[in-house]
Amino acid sequence: MTPVTEHISSFTERLSQTKSTGFLLLSPLLIVYAVAFIAPIVLLFITSFVDGRGYWHPGDAYTIAHYTRVFTDSFYRKVLLNTLAMGGYTTALTLLLGYPLAYHHARASSKTKGLLTMLVISPMFVSLVVRGYAWSIMLSDHGVVNNLMMAIGIIDEPVRLLNTMKAVVIGMVNVMLPFMVLPISSAIESINPHFEESAQVLGAGKLKTFFSVTLPLSLPGVIAGTVMTFAITMASFVMPALLGGPGFQVFGTIIYNRILLISNWPVGAAMAFILVILVVIVMYMQERALAVVTSRRRR
Repeated sequence: MTPVTEHISSFTERLSQTKSTGFLLLSPLLIVYAVAFIAPIVLLFITSFVDGRGYWHPGDAYTIAHYTRVFTDSFYRKVLLNTLAMGGYTTALTLLLGYPLAYHHARASSKTKGLLTMLVISPMFVSLVVRGYAWSIMLSDHGVVNNLMMAIGIIDEPVRLLNTMKAVVIGMVNVMLPFMVLPISSAIESINPHFEESAQVLGAGKLKTFFSVTLPLSLPGVIAGTVMTFAITMASFVMPALLGGPGFQVFGTIIYNRILLISNWPVGAAMAFILVILVVIVMYMQERALAVVTSRRRR
């Protein structure tokens, strides 16, 4: 065996030992992950096909009726539309409010940026339940929002906000704003300032520079923030339960109701996996959109 062959053989043996050691070190974590995460999901998926109301047991009959019921029953169709509408409105409003804030955050001085960062992320240190109850008080018929609108003459009498989609969207925008601002701010910070300066030197105004340079180059952050906001909002439970109440039902509240309150596990599980499929579709669309944006930037 030549010295070169011996060296290659020794390197291959060390690499194999390193991989084996790494796998052994990761194996406890992989076992915990499989038991705590993968196994419950698999059991819930099997339960979604059980012909009955209870949890899955060996020997149960199976059916796809629970999936078809979600799309054929008028009640579940309305809940699905409510969920999609909640996700769409929340994402749109969060983007409209979040982009200007992200722009100022990215262009601010270090001191101001630190203050803006704290303002953006500080609500995340407060429990969702606490924030939900706070919004329910402010959005009530005699709460701060109605009293303020009557004081400045926008309305003459209280408007019903609580237990409607409007209340849920307001609460969700408050929750999701950091998830929109931070990715967009990071994308804007990564833009080379010379690009904007060059556009202005060539005669473009600030508005044209923004729409022709800044906005297109920040699209990866916009896409990332939009997808995160939409996906998390679609699966939300706390804000719809506290602010929507019985007047506005979404997938999250109905899944909770079906599984924990009336113990109809198969229907709840089927709805959960339909929600997962919708989120996966949105994430796939994000990947495609990012690929298109990246390819255009390379041209």
